[in-house]
Amino acid sequence: MGSGSLGSELIMRMMLAMALLLVWGSFSLAQEHLHLTTTTAIERAMAHNESVLIAGSQRRGARHRLREARADGLPSLDANFNYTRNWLLPTFIFADQIVKIGSDNNLTGALTLRQPLYTGGRVRGGLRRARHEAASSKQGQRLIQQQIAAQVEVAIYDHLLAAEILEVNRIALARARSNLQQ
Repeated sequence: MGSGSLGSELIMRMMLAMALLLVWGSFSLAQEHLHLTTTTAIERAMAHNESVLIAGSQRRGARHRLREARADGLPSLDANFNYTRNWLLPTFIFADQIVKIGSDNNLTGALTLRQPLYTGGRVRGGLRRARHEAASSKQGQRLIQQQIAAQVEVAIYDHLLAAEILEVNRIALARARSNLQQ
């Protein structure tokens, strides 16, 4: 790289810093001053960043799937109750006697308990997969949070650097004007 491209890069950075400060200044004139520390800026970014919210939702889903995988190996209990009212019962006549078959009210109940004894490793494999998915989603959420925190810190330090460059440029301009007047 030549010294010309280095100078143009420095000029571009200074112009970007000045534009950022002008935009920042116009917002600060329209609103009250908002004093952010790095910690509060990161907390706000975590609370409002869509990627962080999506990662949290995926982590909750993975935990629910882990609970479902555990439930596949547990016993299940089913209860069933039926009531039938017979309005007309079948009747037969045998040797001058009327015989009714059945009863007016039928009650039927069933209680079923199911416990998987052998599933060919399906339950254990499902549990292992669900645990790995939960751990992976936890680490994915952690990674996204770290990336967002790093981006916020870089943005804050870029802003501070731009403010310092602006101050250096103001001092250099003042010195250049004083040298011009001498």
